[in-house]
Amino acid sequence: MKPIDLTKLTNYIDFGYFNSSISRKSLNRSILDKIKAWELDHDYYDGDRKYGYGGFQDDGRWLRLLPKLLDLCLENYQQKNIPILDLGCKKGFLVDAAAKLGHSAIGIENHPYPISKANSKIKHKLIESPYHHLPFTDDSFEFCIAFSSIYMQNLKDVINTISEIKRVSRSSFISVAAYNEEWEKDSFNRWTLLGTTVLHCSEWLDLFNYIDYKGKYFFTTPSILGFTE
Repeated sequence: MKPIDLTKLTNYIDFGYFNSSISRKSLNRSILDKIKAWELDHDYYDGDRKYGYGGFQDDGRWLRLLPKLLDLCLENYQQKNIPILDLGCKKGFLVDAAAKLGHSAIGIENHPYPISKANSKIKHKLIESPYHHLPFTDDSFEFCIAFSSIYMQNLKDVINTISEIKRVSRSSFISVAAYNEEWEKDSFNRWTLLGTTVLHCSEWLDLFNYIDYKGKYFFTTPSILGFTE
C-alpha cells in the first residue's frame, strides 16, 4: 500500500508524547518474550525490559501533555472538572494528572496488576473491565482517551471498543498501532510484545469510516517511535 500524507488528515493529532528525533533500536522480541509479556503482571510492567516497560513509573509527563491534548481536542478545555475516561489506564498516571489539573477522571483497565500498584490516592478511580464492554451509561464522559491500549485486542474487539468509546463519550482521542511504509510493518511486528491489530494507516481510516468514528486519532508507527529502515 502507498503511504499517506498524515499532515492532510483533519482529525490526526500528534500531541508530542513521542520524540521521533531520538533514534531507537527496534528490538527483536522472541516468542518467549511475548508469552511472558502477555501475562500482564510484574514482568511486563516492572521486570526486565525485554518483557515490557522495564519499570513503569510516573515521570510527570501527563501534567504537561494532558492540557495540550485537551486543547487540541476540545473547544472548552479551560473549564475545570471535565469528566474524562482513560481507557487503558495502567497504573493511573493520567487519572492522577487529571485530578491535579482539576478534572474528574476514571480509569479502565482490562487486567488487575497495574491497578493493584496504583497510587492509593487514585486507586478507587480505577476499574477493571473489558475495553469493549464499558460499565457506563451513554455520554457519561465529555472526553475519552485510549492511548496505546486498544491495539492489544483482536479486530472485532477493537471495533467494539471504538463503538463503546463513541457511546460513552462526547469526544475522544485514540492511538492505534500502524505502519505507513512497508518496512514499518515488519519492524513493528518484530518489536511489539502485545500488538495484535496492526494495520496500514489507510486501513485504519477505512475502519474509522466503516464504524463512523469521527473522533481524534494518532497512528503509532515505527517512524514515530524513532526506528529506521
